[in-house]
Amino acid sequence: LGRAIAIACAGRGAAIVATGRDESRLGETRNALAGDGHAAVVADLNDADGRDRVVAASGQLDGVVHSAGSE
Repeated sequence: LGRAIAIACAGRGAAIVATGRDESRLGETRNALAGDGHAAVVADLNDADGRDRVVAASGQLDGVVHSAGSE
């Protein structure tokens, strides 16, 4: 769901900051995004350091989608 939302928003011109714990899957998502200006941050959002890395990569935000998936 998160990947689909990121792809749809990028297709409408949004700059995406995607995050996830799996570097390979995150890279696949990043590569599927149309346009420029996207960032991908490998991070576990349960960890304060991971959250700090995402915030540092984000800059000014116009919107946020938080989508936690499960396998």
